[in-house]
Amino acid sequence: MAAGMYLGRASAGLGQYRLAADVLREIAESLSGERTGDYLGLPVLPAVFARSQLGLALAALGEVDAAER
Repeated sequence: MAAGMYLGRASAGLGQYRLAADVLREIAESLSGERTGDYLGLPVLPAVFARSQLGLALAALGEVDAAER
């Protein structure tokens, strides 16, 4: 999970927004329902981090409607 979060963030930082969005979407989808509040040993909530970074990556790709969701 942590590796995926770092990969998604690093990919976005390198301008590889499609890769970032794909990785972060997978994480966000896996952390829904009861798992939304799990820290999984990380200093931030992975579900919140993944969704916020996913929104930024989608916005950079011009997918504003998807980013808003």
